[in-house]
Amino acid sequence: MPHERAPWSHFARKRVGIARALADRMVRSVLLEQAAALLGVSRRTIYYRIRAGRLRTIRTRCGSQRVLIDSIEELLRERERKSERKRAARIRGRAAVVSDTDPCEKFPAP
Repeated sequence: MPHERAPWSHFARKRVGIARALADRMVRSVLLEQAAALLGVSRRTIYYRIRAGRLRTIRTRCGSQRVLIDSIEELLRERERKSERKRAARIRGRAAVVSDTDPCEKFPAP
């Protein structure tokens, strides 16, 4: 005789699915110290970036301030894009130097 599921199992699975969906939509945030560690900067720098609008925060019921993970990820992506642009400019600069100089022109044959 096959094992029959309890009639409530469908509803239990549905409730778990709803809980997961709500957890996925919930605001993810970290303490200021944790944000500083993730970004590799000081707490003071975190405050400066909050004031400049580069990091978004929320206030808890207790009044403490937390940094939104989304804003940290956005700042890290921005930092990565900036470093890629610098790297590309450096490579273009080297290519220009190499193409502009011809060793034969500097030292003509006798």
